[in-house]
Amino acid sequence: MLAFNLYVSYIYDTFISTLIYPVFTVVLAGAIASNSVLAITKNQADMPYKQAVKTCLELINYIEKSPFNESEDSCLVLLGGEKPFLVRKRAEVLERIGFRHFPKDINFISNNSKNYGYLDNPQTIDKPLVVKSKDRIRVTGWAILPDRQQQPTLVLLSLADKKSFFATAYVSLDSPDVAKALKSNQYSRVRWAVDLPTNYLPIAQTEIKAWVYNPVDNQFVKLRGGAKVTVEDKE
Repeated sequence: MLAFNLYVSYIYDTFISTLIYPVFTVVLAGAIASNSVLAITKNQADMPYKQAVKTCLELINYIEKSPFNESEDSCLVLLGGEKPFLVRKRAEVLERIGFRHFPKDINFISNNSKNYGYLDNPQTIDKPLVVKSKDRIRVTGWAILPDRQQQPTLVLLSLADKKSFFATAYVSLDSPDVAKALKSNQYSRVRWAVDLPTNYLPIAQTEIKAWVYNPVDNQFVKLRGGAKVTVEDKE
């Protein structure tokens, strides 16, 4: 039900704002009315995920067809609770008929004087983390958009020098330490975490990098830190 409400709410907002296809507005308005009570009571709790869904769809051209992004953990799954490949098909149709444009020219900024956050675990400054191909690793950190009222709801993870993302994480966890350090309650829920099966990673040494999307400047900005991981074949 949550996934359905998020999907309907997003499509409804988009269609209303453009006023291109009023017939869809009637159909979707009926669906929203039937679920309005639940939507109202859960609105605040669902808001970070609604924003994350919008970001995920906006960046669909940069979301790899990786095992993570095709799994139930993918942010694409929240778009109607459908399989990610069906979401991709729908996005293709929306773009083909001119209803939506999904950007393909976003800049990647690896170094920035402002602090957009950290990938702070696992810590691999001295040496890479060595794992087997059937293990799991927990990747955590925090992310912000400095000097912005609207804060990120999604962190994107890349491998090595790729300019695409094999996994994502929701920015929604409590972060009193960050709020205290930055002296702003605006940053009280900016932590993120994701559990990654290591068979999602190449059998080799690689580096996991975390990024945040800055829509105002049309940029992916790299968070500080990174996780160097060596995956070995399980014997």
